[in-house]
Amino acid sequence: LACGTGGGYVIVIPPGIFKFSAKPNIPSGISVIGYGKWSTILFVPTTLATEFLNFNGTGGYPTVLAGVGVLAQTGGAASATGIKSTKNGLFIRDVWVNGFQYGMNLGGTDNFVHDFVSEECTVGVGASEANINISDGQLYACGEGLVVANNASAEAGRVLVTGLRATQCTVNGFVVSAGKQVTLNGCSAAHINNTKFTGAGVKIDGSSDVEVNGFVGTILGTPSTTGVGILASGSSSNIRITGGSTKGFLDGVQMAAVATGTITGGAHSGNGRRGVYISAGDAICVSGVVARNNGTVAGTTDAGIYSDNTSSFALHSITGCICAQDGGGPQDYGIYENLTDNGGSSGFTALTGNIAKFNISGQITTAGLVANITSTGNV
Repeated sequence: LACGTGGGYVIVIPPGIFKFSAKPNIPSGISVIGYGKWSTILFVPTTLATEFLNFNGTGGYPTVLAGVGVLAQTGGAASATGIKSTKNGLFIRDVWVNGFQYGMNLGGTDNFVHDFVSEECTVGVGASEANINISDGQLYACGEGLVVANNASAEAGRVLVTGLRATQCTVNGFVVSAGKQVTLNGCSAAHINNTKFTGAGVKIDGSSDVEVNGFVGTILGTPSTTGVGILASGSSSNIRITGGSTKGFLDGVQMAAVATGTITGGAHSGNGRRGVYISAGDAICVSGVVARNNGTVAGTTDAGIYSDNTSSFALHSITGCICAQDGGGPQDYGIYENLTDNGGSSGFTALTGNIAKFNISGQITTAGLVANITSTGNV
């Protein structure tokens, strides 16, 4: 596979299966076009240990990769990358990658990825730059579906992820680690096996300015004893979770040591322990959430919403939520609020306008420094 080096050229690969003995050299500004991800199949050398298709030009022409499948030969690419970008202005569409350490590794700004399948990779897609748009993709049987780690360059533009579906991932469906300015819209993580997604459907760690909108996380059958639907931790800040639903995880949503976070709307029901779990943190607002019939995992203090306000000067608000079980469900508490006295520097929690009914052990239960918990208009 070779082409001129002046830029603006296009390599067109016809339908068929092509077995490579070495990785191709793609000069700057060269596009590669096949006839469809299921029609033009590129088999990677068994000796490959780096990356197969490497787009590393700088400046000049935009580059397109489209209509190809990039597959690792059996046992040949466990430490390799299928498609790597360190180039600004790369457009990827209609692509299938299978069997790599990284299916795609996006290290350039202004990268756009649409209509793809990444399967049986350690990481389906990695993104470490800014102004990246990823949409309409399937992440199947990967260790981690999508990993965004863009903190150093985030001021150049958001990473926008739309309509990705993670299925049967071993650890995490979506990860934002040391990330900044990241938006996940309309993504999902699902499987029938509770040994999948042992970490989280969405994991946010050590990140800031992250929003998750309309995420649907589902494990059918017996709930997981380890995995969380949406997990925000690691001193993350300004985390916004809106709408969506979780079912079959240990906790639907968990915020652990987050500074400034909102959980707005959404249905987090049928999870193994808690619908929403706030652990420490500060300035956490939960509003308009429905949390019903959680608590099928034995030996836990389960609740629709469990708030552990244990940080000094921390302020939490739980407003307008519905926390109940339907008469035959396992949920012990509707809302359980625990506020710890930190030597006179404890925070405050306001419980306002919530409905908690028909739970087994208690409806709205407070513990610890109850003088700093206000309860208004709850039923």
